[in-house]
Amino acid sequence: MDAEQRGDLLRLQHYQQLSSEVMSILDEPMDFKEAVHRILAAIKQATQVDAVAIRLRQENDFPYFAQNGFSAEFLLAENSLTVQDAEVGACRGEDSDSRLECTCGLVLEGRTVPGNPLFTDGGSAWANDAAILLDIPPEQDPRLHPRNRCVHAGYSSVALVPIRANGKVVGLLQLNDRKKNRFSQAIVRVFEGIGASIGAALRRNDMENALRANEARYRAVMEHSFEALAIIDIDTQEVIEVNRRFSELFGYSLPQDAPLYVHQFVVESREKLDEIYKKLRSMMVLHTETRIFRHKNGTMVPVERAGSVITVNERQFYLASMRDMTAERRRQTELQRDIELACRVQRELLPKLAKSPWISLQSIFHPANLVSGDFYQLEWKNNGTLLRCFLIDAAGHGVATAIQLSSLTVLLREAGNMPLSLLEQMQWVNRHAAHYFAEGAYAAMLGFELDLAKRELRYVGAGITQFYHNGKRIATPGMFVGLWQDAEFIANAMAVKQGDVFCFLTDGFTDVLAQTEHDGCRPVGGKDFDAAVAALEQMAESGGLRDDATGICLRIDKIPRQLKEKHFE
Repeated sequence: MDAEQRGDLLRLQHYQQLSSEVMSILDEPMDFKEAVHRILAAIKQATQVDAVAIRLRQENDFPYFAQNGFSAEFLLAENSLTVQDAEVGACRGEDSDSRLECTCGLVLEGRTVPGNPLFTDGGSAWANDAAILLDIPPEQDPRLHPRNRCVHAGYSSVALVPIRANGKVVGLLQLNDRKKNRFSQAIVRVFEGIGASIGAALRRNDMENALRANEARYRAVMEHSFEALAIIDIDTQEVIEVNRRFSELFGYSLPQDAPLYVHQFVVESREKLDEIYKKLRSMMVLHTETRIFRHKNGTMVPVERAGSVITVNERQFYLASMRDMTAERRRQTELQRDIELACRVQRELLPKLAKSPWISLQSIFHPANLVSGDFYQLEWKNNGTLLRCFLIDAAGHGVATAIQLSSLTVLLREAGNMPLSLLEQMQWVNRHAAHYFAEGAYAAMLGFELDLAKRELRYVGAGITQFYHNGKRIATPGMFVGLWQDAEFIANAMAVKQGDVFCFLTDGFTDVLAQTEHDGCRPVGGKDFDAAVAALEQMAESGGLRDDATGICLRIDKIPRQLKEKHFE
């Protein structure tokens, strides 16, 4: 591998870390526009491009939603992409959709040209020397009214990546740089994955906005609510109005039971209630909490309570919403039993290998919750002279991720029955994984095989970016599994000798170890196998891990001079 190829791999690894950072930002509870601004700042910092922006659909146009680095003059000229007519405004095509101009229009309307090197199969457009666009003959140019303003503004490297939601293009991620040769097709594909993540977050944001818009209307039609609703005077804590569901749940009706006060059906003391309502005046909202309320007949009712302050005729009232949790608690108990069963089944499915006279092997499996998004596949091949392993870290946590993870283990077993090399098995699994993954989902993997006959360790990275050899980090660049069927992976190899210690870990461990290295500590004990395993086990039991953590540690105790047919004790 020459220096340029190594540089490309390092850049890909860097951009994969950026992809993980974008996912973390989108998972944080914040305003969508704030999240987009943070994402653009992260992209600009990671790529060092001159400008980055996002366009989103607004009626029939795609104006800039957020940007970082473009001039005001450029934004004013390029904000609208629709074809404008001086008298009638935006022109429309026969399908009643506005026709969009220039290269951005091609990407947003899905009119990229297959087989053209300027476009990817994912619908992106990119160029490392945008000046070539000026040389396209008009009769061969697929663009509508090419503006070429990026070229005229001095940008040489340009990447335009579609943002999709529900299978439709809803926006565009744009990266511009004045230097040439800033992108590659592999890098653009990484940004296609980021675009898919932004699209999924945009869809969630639209749904949340729609729900918030409808909330006031639903509260107004109290009697049609499936939840118990009560309007309470903040000053006196007297219940002014209740709906039918409230009466069914707690036995009180108005005006029959008037005056009705909060302390009659809430378990908290009067002092506690006064404290809650004092906070309510300043906070204006009570967030969702599970509480025990009291029925009129004295029985206890578990509810999920939430509410907010409303103003009616210049007076403040507390609108409380209460949902009966009796059935939910029963369901949660049953679900907990199912999760515990899934946990036991998952642990039972972990491979158990026959003992080898040549290798000491220890696995560590530590879910962040009961069910893990990590897994590993281990098997002996060639009559016990070759150990092949795949370490898997699916994006996400919990039961849904574990179910998705199970599809990968099935694919690995299926591919393991074929006469495939380590690299071919990873490629085969990646091609088939996309059929089982939802949009934007992926998994990080690392495949390795220890060949005692050849005294060699071969490995293929696929999103798990490193392992440890005698305490030293070994980089394993490679694309995530499940994002692109034609993702490229690279097989690497290294010679091994007696006494070598290897630790293969998911990021539940490596994220913490990176901080340990930053503090100047040796992370996994060098060639001391027992110390390395003990350190990882202590880390797992300490409660300091924030993610599922899985590890395979092995030591080469002996490399036989002559291999026999039977190799296991």
